[in-house]
Amino acid sequence: MSDLASLLSELAAVQSVKSKIRLSERNVVDVVAKLKELNYIDGTSLLTTNLHGVRAFVTKQCLKREIVDMLSGDVFNGRCSMIALAGALGVELVHIEEQSRALTQEGTIMMVAGDMISDRYFETAAEEVADELNEAGRLGVAEIAKRLGLPADVVAKHVTPRVADATHSTARIVVEGGTLYTDAHAKRVDAALRGALRAAVAPVEVMELAKASRVVDKSASDAERALVAAAAQRAVNERWANGSLKGGGRWAPDLFEAAREDGAKALFAAAGAACYEDVKRLGAPDPAALLATLFPNATAYEHCRVGATAVDVYDASVTAALRADGAVDAAMHLPNGIHALDAGAVLLNTTVAKSSVKEGALVGVGAEGTCIVSKELVDACTATVVALAQRLAREQLEAAAAAVSADATSGKPAETGAKSSASKSAAKKIEQDDDDDWNVGPKKGKGKKGKGGGGGGGGGGGGGGGGGSKGTSGLKRSSTAEPSASARNPPSLTEICAHIVTEHPVLDGLGDDGDDLTNTAAAVAKYVFPTAREAHSAALASALTAEAEARKTRRTALLNAAQGGAEMLRPLLRGASCLADADAGGDATAAASSRRLASNGTGSQVVDALLRVMCLDARTGPEESPSASTSATPTATTTLSAADRKAAVASLERVARYDSSVAGPAVAASALVELLGRGGGDVVVDEKDDALVRAIDEAAEQCGLRLRWPDRKAEKAMAAKQASALSEALQKCVDAHISGAKPTMKPDDALVALLGIYYATKLGRCVLLPGKAVTGAVARLRGSLDDDAYAALETFHAIVTAALRDGSDVDESRAALYDKLQEALAFAV
Repeated sequence: MSDLASLLSELAAVQSVKSKIRLSERNVVDVVAKLKELNYIDGTSLLTTNLHGVRAFVTKQCLKREIVDMLSGDVFNGRCSMIALAGALGVELVHIEEQSRALTQEGTIMMVAGDMISDRYFETAAEEVADELNEAGRLGVAEIAKRLGLPADVVAKHVTPRVADATHSTARIVVEGGTLYTDAHAKRVDAALRGALRAAVAPVEVMELAKASRVVDKSASDAERALVAAAAQRAVNERWANGSLKGGGRWAPDLFEAAREDGAKALFAAAGAACYEDVKRLGAPDPAALLATLFPNATAYEHCRVGATAVDVYDASVTAALRADGAVDAAMHLPNGIHALDAGAVLLNTTVAKSSVKEGALVGVGAEGTCIVSKELVDACTATVVALAQRLAREQLEAAAAAVSADATSGKPAETGAKSSASKSAAKKIEQDDDDDWNVGPKKGKGKKGKGGGGGGGGGGGGGGGGGSKGTSGLKRSSTAEPSASARNPPSLTEICAHIVTEHPVLDGLGDDGDDLTNTAAAVAKYVFPTAREAHSAALASALTAEAEARKTRRTALLNAAQGGAEMLRPLLRGASCLADADAGGDATAAASSRRLASNGTGSQVVDALLRVMCLDARTGPEESPSASTSATPTATTTLSAADRKAAVASLERVARYDSSVAGPAVAASALVELLGRGGGDVVVDEKDDALVRAIDEAAEQCGLRLRWPDRKAEKAMAAKQASALSEALQKCVDAHISGAKPTMKPDDALVALLGIYYATKLGRCVLLPGKAVTGAVARLRGSLDDDAYAALETFHAIVTAALRDGSDVDESRAALYDKLQEALAFAV
């Protein structure tokens, strides 16, 4: 215990002794750091400062007090930026920002755009604003905010409420909207506005009057507008000015009301009508209501009010112009007082418009609906447009026909390879064979060409009349067969309008506002457009009907020709087959020549008729040529050349590429023309094997025709008829010889005719005999004639052959020839 007491006394002695050694700044920092480490002091609340080069420690609470004291002092007068405060206190900016946030949360200060502001600043600003307001009488919040550098809402919340309580304010201050003003300012506005209202002699907007009188600025705020409106209302209520407020903001002096009514009456009396815009210039806020009150019997329109007198003047002027020209733009005759935009509406109430409507004229047309077109002129325009539509229909049909014709004749049948060359060579050889002279052995000179006329001739005309046809319902029609009227375009509205203006110049530009589709001519064009369409359709229908009838007639004639040729072709083909009968002494060469002659003669007529029908149905080939389409009475039996047939087949094949219904006729036509080019094919004994007959039947079926081939009985009748005709012709020749006149038939022709009689009477066959088939035909009759008849025929044949071979003048030996002909003819008949 004694030791402890001595230690304490020593410690007290040591502590009581003052230190003579001062600590350095470094030692102090170390000591403070050691104290913070030993938790003797709170390190988080201890900050360092550096003011004027002197470093010190300060706590956060002390710093907060110093900030408040600094703002409350005279240095910053309640407003300071954080940067300036940090420099003034010697503390880093981050610590100032931290403490300013804390003070803001406590409500001690306010942060505005980086500045710390206390109540002292707002009170000082309010005193300054109050002093300035006493001098100016009016200040705007925006103006104050701009001067203080504060947002307008901050000024309105913290400054303006303090202005009225400021110690330097000597007058009552009113805060209204965004404006502050004194009672003295309000009284000045009242006085100035009363003077302006008393000076006004015409209706005027109160606010415009206040600006013009410099009662308020041109950029007056809503508060100032309200102040002016209240002052104007007090002036009216207290009768400081004679007048009234209209619509809440328009001043109307009592003096002006009487002058306005007098002006409106004068306007109406001058023209019998008055425009609202003219009356409005007199200051009437509602001119329509004013005119309705003053002139209740007049008619109100959208832009004016019109009396009966003005309507009568309008009606008379329009009537005179309409009678003179047939069309009139009433706007050009509009009386004074009637607004141009109401010209159409007023026109409908005139007598001329009402009577024109009853007559069927066009009324109220044109861009502004102010034009009238008389019934006579409308009818004339209709007739003109109908003629135009009919002409266009004709031109369209002619152009279509020309296009089809050009397409039908544009190409040639394609021929490729050795097959084409061989076909052409074979056709050329057959044609040469048909033209060869009689086969009479070696020639001494150029022989005389034989005739292909015997045995009933190659004429085709039978009278079948197409009775076996299936009719038009069975036809295979091309998709391009009948152009419909709906596929044709009638004249357009633009074309009609231009045509009307050309034919009737009085409509050119009438009621025009620059738009060609709204003027009077366009209105007439729209009116007659349906009639033009009907006329166009009727013209097309008429033309197409006529064309269809012509095609039908042409088709019937061609089918009749095919039927008549077939009735002649079958007996001739059978006659050629008869010549090939080897058992009876026939000659195959003679039979082939006879078949070629029959095929190239009567057969070609049948083929050409069927080929023309196919082309007619497909609208291509020779039947679409200008001569075929314009011929009133086409010849059905006109023979086509080999090139024409090939061109027709090529045309059908071109159409078949896009129209499948023409594929069958194209194939049948190609086969038929190819077979005809080979002379009708080979001679056959059995008719069922005849390729030419089968090809003709197939082509006829493609045309909707079932051919009626003659049977044996009909063939014998035809042979008898042929024999009678040939006998009569030969008898005339013999009679001419007996009488000494020139015979009507040459010996070679007489020989062929004589053979035709023998074949018709003895074998019941009709034959065609070219010159080279005569010898074989004579030999074929050896077993069918008695010896005397055959001897006479053979003798006559020998005489004619010798004369042709020797080249002697037939006329010199005429007596012997025709004497032998008379003898042979006697045996034949």
